[in-house]
Amino acid sequence: MNPMNLCDINQIKLLLARHGFKFSKDLGQNFLCDEEIPAAIAEGAGITPETCVVEVGPGIGALSAQLCKRAKKVTAIELDRRLPAILSETMAVCCSLAAVPTEQENRAETGRRSLPSPKLTIPRPGRWAAGPPRTA
Repeated sequence: MNPMNLCDINQIKLLLARHGFKFSKDLGQNFLCDEEIPAAIAEGAGITPETCVVEVGPGIGALSAQLCKRAKKVTAIELDRRLPAILSETMAVCCSLAAVPTEQENRAETGRRSLPSPKLTIPRPGRWAAGPPRTA
């Protein structure tokens, strides 16, 4: 079976429809549709086979796939609780990826989602990676 092209808009639409996924305006969700972007981000991050990477907002895994090709380990943090199931499917062959669940929303107290608990320990050398920032 050929791996899915995680930057192909038609394949992305089919994947998201299969999972019943709808974009969240609150989270400013966008997925990378240009194959060169995740490769350029991963290449520019200075990752080596000894590097451990923390990826914020992996989405469906377009950048994750590129990071996994280069890094010793990738730890992905996703705030949208609907996406880890999709990420598990798209990254099933990537044994160096570990998805970290986030705590429940506490909008009444903080007005935003919280980061994972307990604290992450990132082995050295370590890098942080994220896709392009969301636009307003």
